[in-house]
Amino acid sequence: GERQSYKRFEDLRRDNDNFRKYYMAQKIVSDEEFPELMESMRSVLPTNFRITGSRQQAIDIREQIINEFVPYIKETSIEGAEIEPPHPLEWYPNNFGWQFMIPRVALKKSKELSKFHSFLVTETEVGNISRQEAVSMVPPLFLDVQPSHYVLDMCAAPGSKTAQLIEALHSDVEVGKTPEGLVIANDADYKRACMLVHQMNRLNSPNIIVTNHSGERFPNIYRQDAQGKRLSRDIVQFDRILCDVPCSGDGTTRKNVRVWEKWRPDDAYGLNPIQSKILQRAAYLLKTGGRMVYSTCSLNPIENEAVVAHVLDHFEGALRLVDVSDQLPALKRRPGLATWKVMTRDGTLHDEYESIPVDEAGNGRRKYMEKFFPLSSERMQELNIDRCMRIYSHMQNTGGFFVAVLEKVAPIS
Repeated sequence: GERQSYKRFEDLRRDNDNFRKYYMAQKIVSDEEFPELMESMRSVLPTNFRITGSRQQAIDIREQIINEFVPYIKETSIEGAEIEPPHPLEWYPNNFGWQFMIPRVALKKSKELSKFHSFLVTETEVGNISRQEAVSMVPPLFLDVQPSHYVLDMCAAPGSKTAQLIEALHSDVEVGKTPEGLVIANDADYKRACMLVHQMNRLNSPNIIVTNHSGERFPNIYRQDAQGKRLSRDIVQFDRILCDVPCSGDGTTRKNVRVWEKWRPDDAYGLNPIQSKILQRAAYLLKTGGRMVYSTCSLNPIENEAVVAHVLDHFEGALRLVDVSDQLPALKRRPGLATWKVMTRDGTLHDEYESIPVDEAGNGRRKYMEKFFPLSSERMQELNIDRCMRIYSHMQNTGGFFVAVLEKVAPIS
């Protein structure tokens, strides 16, 4: 066959007419702000990394960066241009999250920065640094994991968020002692689960279990008695659950440029039912009084607020959205959307399910579920949907992200 021609990275078109039309209609930001959002989504991400490991190790590495590499890079120039040195992410605790305005590819190629690049590579290999996009660091921070907690990461690969959960589990434990809790890192894909095992080995924690199940069908885990016999009524429930679900990823255009050419409004339609089932399964597995976080790297309300609102509505008050506006105050965020539109394949935008036309055979709506649309405005207000968080790339030079923090306030049978 004919050889396929590939465009160079620089030549890829960073725009999509349907994308622009869809998100302008959703009013995710004001009309005046929308060009700024689009411009930021076309730019290349800076380099981000997180200092990991035990607390003392992390402090030592942080001080090495501050005292050795920041002054060194301040004195360095590339082709006569000064370089802005790495700086801490202002919202990440203890200055353990960092951002460097040089993109990863440029950092790798630069002779002037080879010393710093080698440092990052070496420390990453031994598990003291995690190369992680800034907004990807956010969801575990809102879980407030304690050393005694049983934690489930339902869609864990590649494992950077799982590592944060394990670090939190060990954070207030004396050196040489083991926390009482554990983290179960699950992924539906076998190869990704194997990669997860490899990544977790770097952390040297005995408190991690890796499993390979579909998130929406994650099995019950039963306690055993002293003789090893299963106690059929004693199902393990979790104090904390992270649902960082599979998504369309349209908030990642800064690192996944091909999202621009591949994006379609119906990307979300096949994902919404799976995302909803994962969140529902998590609700059953969560202890009453426990907390879970639902997150995506998508801007699409069909994958975000629609999932959260309909799951909250389904459980009739057993779950509630938590107001975390006082946590990570330096993290800039916008409230969740209470209204949005659904775009059909012909590019028409609909405010309600009933407005989607059907033909004489009654077809035409099969692809579009009622659960893609908002609930009534009164119900959305009752659910406090504005407590969801939207993070946009132009606000703090990151990717796009969605985070919802939920608490289980009553048992679910």
